[in-house]
Amino acid sequence: MWLILLLSCRSPSEDNVVPVDIGESMATVDPRFLSFAMDTAQIVGGVFWNPEGTGEAEVPRPAQDLADPKLRTLAGGLAPSVLRIGGTAADTVYYDLSDAPADVPPEPYETQLTREAWDGLLSFVEDTQLDLLFTLNAGPGPRDADGVWLDDQARLLVEDAVAQDAPVVVWELGNEVHGFLLMHGLLLSTEQYARDLNALDALLDEVHPASLSAGPSSAYWPVAGELVVPFSEGTLAAGGNMGVFTWHYYPTQSTRCAITTEPASAEANLSAEVLAEVDVWAEEVEAHVDAHLPGVPIWLGESGNAQCGGEPGVSDTFAGSFWWIDQLGRIARRGHAVVIRQTLVGSDYGLLEDETLEPLPDYWVSLLWKQRMGTRVLDASVDADDVHVYAHCDASGVGTSFAVVHLGLDEVVLDFGWPVTAYRVEADGLDAREVRLEGVPLALDAEGGLPELRGTELSEGRVAIAGQTITFVHAERLACP
Repeated sequence: MWLILLLSCRSPSEDNVVPVDIGESMATVDPRFLSFAMDTAQIVGGVFWNPEGTGEAEVPRPAQDLADPKLRTLAGGLAPSVLRIGGTAADTVYYDLSDAPADVPPEPYETQLTREAWDGLLSFVEDTQLDLLFTLNAGPGPRDADGVWLDDQARLLVEDAVAQDAPVVVWELGNEVHGFLLMHGLLLSTEQYARDLNALDALLDEVHPASLSAGPSSAYWPVAGELVVPFSEGTLAAGGNMGVFTWHYYPTQSTRCAITTEPASAEANLSAEVLAEVDVWAEEVEAHVDAHLPGVPIWLGESGNAQCGGEPGVSDTFAGSFWWIDQLGRIARRGHAVVIRQTLVGSDYGLLEDETLEPLPDYWVSLLWKQRMGTRVLDASVDADDVHVYAHCDASGVGTSFAVVHLGLDEVVLDFGWPVTAYRVEADGLDAREVRLEGVPLALDAEGGLPELRGTELSEGRVAIAGQTITFVHAERLACP
C-alpha cells in the first residue's frame, strides 16, 4: 500500500486523525456507470406507484412531459448515462407507430406506445446526450399459442430505431421475467426464456448489430434472493445468450409492498449490515455469469432505495443518499459496469421531486459522483468505525478522488497525504430534502441551470468530516496508480 508507507514516514498524528490506505487498481467500470431509469408507464401513461404514499399502491398516471426544459437540464447534467425504459408495464405495452393508432390496444395488451410517445422519447435521449436501454415486451401479448415469443412487435421498434439512427444501445427482453406468473399470469420456463433471448439475438444480428441484447433482469430481494426460483442461473444453464447480463436489487421494501423482507427506514440506510447485503447477491450473480457466459458485462439494471415506489420521508431524503453512494462504491469495486437508478423522476425513489422536478439529495450526490469518480476503481480503506471510503481515478483524468460515507455520529479527520479539495455534503437531519455543499445550499441557479459544485481546498490534506455526512475528496497531485 504505497500511500500508507508514505504516511508512516511522517511524525505521529493526533489521536483523531486517521490515514487513508489506498492500494492498486482493482476494477474498471463504464463511463456511464451511474445511470438511471424511467418506467414504461411514465412514457406511455399507465398505472404507476401512487406518489401520495397512501391509499391505493398504484394509480393511473399521465405520461411524463419529456419536453420539459427543466427535466432535460437535470437529466443532461448526469450524462454520460444510460436511460433505461422498463418496469412492469414494459411487458403489457403494444407498439403502434402508425399515423392513426387505435384508441385502445388489442388484447391482452394494456397500454400502447405510439409514434408521438416513441419519437418524444428519442428526442429526449438525443437532446440530453443519453444512451437508451429499452425493455422489450416479453409478456403474454407477443407470444403464440405455444408460449413462443414472436419478434414482430420488437422488429417494428428496432427497425424504426435504426432508421432514425437513435441511440438505443441495449434491447432488454422483459422485466423481472422470473415473476411473470405473479405479474402477468404467465408461467415461463427458463428453457423457453433462453430460446426467446436467442431469438432476440438473431433479430439484432440481422437488423441492429451495433446494439446488445440483455436479460434476465431477475429481482434479488434482501434476505430472500430471487424469492421464487433461481431463474438467472437456469436461463444461463439453458443456453440463453445475451450481450449484457442484467439483475435488480433493492435493499428494503416500502409500505406499498405486499411482501416485506427488510422494511424501509432511515436507520436501514445507515446500517452496515443492510448496506453490505448487496455484495451477497452480487457475488451470486457473478458466479452464475462466470460459469456460463464469462466476460459478459454485468449491469445492476434496476435499483432504488426501497421497492414499490420508495418510502415517503425516507427514500426522498438525505437518509437515502448514504445507501446510494455506498452501493455505488461497492458495486464499482466489484466491476459491474453500470448501475441504473430507479428512477430519474417518479414516486418517492426518484432523483427528482415528482411534481416540481426539484433535485432531491440523491440527485446532488449523483452529480458529485459523476464529476469526480472516474472509471478506474482503486482499493481503499480506512481504520475508522462507521466510515466507508471508495477511491477512483478522478473523472477529469487528473489525480484521485474519494467518496466517503460517514454513518456514525462522531467527527473524524481523514489524512489523504496530499493537498486536497473537499466537497462535504450535509443536511439539517436525515429527513431533510435539501442539502448543503461546503455550507452552501444546493439549488438550481436563477436561470434554471446547474450550479458549479465548489469544494474547499485543504493544503495539509486533512479533511474534518462530521458525523452522518457524505464527502467527496479530490487529490489532484495524488497520481492514479
